[in-house]
Amino acid sequence: MIASVVDTFNGLPLHPLVVHAAVILTPAAALLALGLVRPSWRMRLRWPVAIAVLAAWLAVWVARGSGTALATSIHAQMSSAPALAKLVQQHQDLANRLNSVLFALVVVTLLFAWLLPRLPRAAGAVGAVVIAVLAVLVIGLVAQTGDVGARAAWNPDGSQNYSVN
Repeated sequence: MIASVVDTFNGLPLHPLVVHAAVILTPAAALLALGLVRPSWRMRLRWPVAIAVLAAWLAVWVARGSGTALATSIHAQMSSAPALAKLVQQHQDLANRLNSVLFALVVVTLLFAWLLPRLPRAAGAVGAVVIAVLAVLVIGLVAQTGDVGARAAWNPDGSQNYSVN
């Protein structure tokens, strides 16, 4: 895994830096994938969507690796803070689920892009719907994973009130 090679940058943990790429690329790629539902856009969008989804998966893969390295480095801190440990575990579980669904989206999108010119119109529509369902799942998982990760970083015990009022 990449985290074993590089887990810090300029003395800081790599995870908070890399995660921003995953948080931006992944929903953007998933939203672009939703464009495949429109029949007139399918041929033009198929390869840009496949490349965007692959780039998003790579960003998530690096974020997961760097997150594992970060969790390892703060293991002692987590053992004395059960709320933090629970959130980090939830965050890792959601990240693993996101990785799996996003990888499925990569595989389906690459197959779709390659096969679309040879598919009957109805099969293209079914493929686009499958991609859309996976894309919506990915967007939801990114939101959940990011929410739990932010709570782990900023408010693990729930005691801090960040509201303006």
